[in-house]
Amino acid sequence: MKKLLAIIAVLFTAGVFLPWQAIAQAPQKMSYQAEIRDINNVLVTNAPIGMKISILQSSPTGTAVYTETQTTNTNSNGLVSTIIGGGIGFDTIQWEDGPYYIKTETDPGGGANYTITGTSQLLSVPFALFSANSTPGPQGPQGPTGLLTSGSAAGATPFWDGSSWVVSSTNVYNNGGSVGIGTSSPISSAKLDVSSTSQLFYPPRMTEAQRDAIVSPAAGGILFNTTTNKLQVAVPCANIDNSTLGSPTLTDPITSGQTIGQTFLAEATNTISQIGFYGTYGTLATGDISCSVYTSVGGTLLATSPNIYDLHMGNGLCLFSFSGLDVIGRQNYYIEFTINYAGNILYHNVGNPYDDGEAYYNGEASSYDVAFSVNYSNAFIWENLH
Repeated sequence: MKKLLAIIAVLFTAGVFLPWQAIAQAPQKMSYQAEIRDINNVLVTNAPIGMKISILQSSPTGTAVYTETQTTNTNSNGLVSTIIGGGIGFDTIQWEDGPYYIKTETDPGGGANYTITGTSQLLSVPFALFSANSTPGPQGPQGPTGLLTSGSAAGATPFWDGSSWVVSSTNVYNNGGSVGIGTSSPISSAKLDVSSTSQLFYPPRMTEAQRDAIVSPAAGGILFNTTTNKLQVAVPCANIDNSTLGSPTLTDPITSGQTIGQTFLAEATNTISQIGFYGTYGTLATGDISCSVYTSVGGTLLATSPNIYDLHMGNGLCLFSFSGLDVIGRQNYYIEFTINYAGNILYHNVGNPYDDGEAYYNGEASSYDVAFSVNYSNAFIWENLH
């Protein structure tokens, strides 16, 4: 004999109306939940069950307009939760031609030997599915006019005057390629063209401390420094690298205590952190090299590096560190390397030609530039525009 199935609830996800369902396709599925008992009225818990589900039209024994089979599992309370629909024919059900009934046939063993049967009416038509197949209603009334109306001048940019939008203002003009403020004819080669005979342009204004708190400013950034009352621009500051060695054409040996010097141009105001010297060559001489910086050849001593390097063979790098060695942009300075040694003979490797300075040997100008480098503390500096 067959036992009628006790149905706890039938839930239709398609029966919940959402605003976008008016324009989006309704989901062709609905949720279903039931309590499963065997022929002895005992709950079937935590077990696989086989189900055959049919949608009947007109009566509990009416024509099946849709049928599907599936295998699912009950939970510890004997409840089975599943999704009905998605199969062939479900999306063609004419829900307006009801009433409709749902018939379930169940095999508690998980197969297709259906011994439990239940039928119940769908008392609430899944109206989201109904609306998917229904005739559209009449068109609604015209909605209110939008906030902005069409402008009367090409390129005009709207603004809010406190009570309404002004759509034909030419205070800010945008032609799609250039923006003009105070002009409807911005210069085509400029992204922004500000025009006025009675008002000023003000860049960002800040103290020096506020300026220095800016992280990695891009080159070309402009501000007004209220600490120094200067208009300033962020300028990249490249290190000087004349480290490539040229041919060793300096054949005269270096005498002990001799100085090898090089003038250089500080392109921007900055702080020197390191100066490099790129090698001596010769026989096995012993001694050391030191480095100092002057305002000019024979000028005022600015700083002497605490580093003193031992002489060694080959083209080794001697990197001298400095602390607080400030230089002013567009001014020349003089680096002097002093070499003290004993024994054998020592020569110096010359560098490639350096256009912004001259080499000196024992204070006398030479046509051979020194192989040297200058490293700055700051990768960019703020340069005054006036």
